[in-house]
Amino acid sequence: EDCQYTSGSEFKEKVWRDAVEGMTCGPPYLCAEALLANSSALLTCRGSETSQSFLGRKPITVRGQKVFAEFLPSIADASILVRDGQLFETSTFIDTQTDEL
Repeated sequence: EDCQYTSGSEFKEKVWRDAVEGMTCGPPYLCAEALLANSSALLTCRGSETSQSFLGRKPITVRGQKVFAEFLPSIADASILVRDGQLFETSTFIDTQTDEL
């Protein structure tokens, strides 16, 4: 799968290659065959669809864009959140698809 921008595709490929050929998947560690065979199994490009929910909250529309409200207070004020009976560590909320805070 190609990203919208060439730099995104190149970054995704580099992260995957570093993982597969480096310490992440090297002895004594093992990676799943799906990860070894497909760079998109580790990291994907941003899609055009908005998730139906994020951390148990539905998106709202602000200025014509769907957004997930309450995100910043969630990561700034708490180290752990519980949503829909699931425990989330807030340190894992920011990832490579986060494009604006």
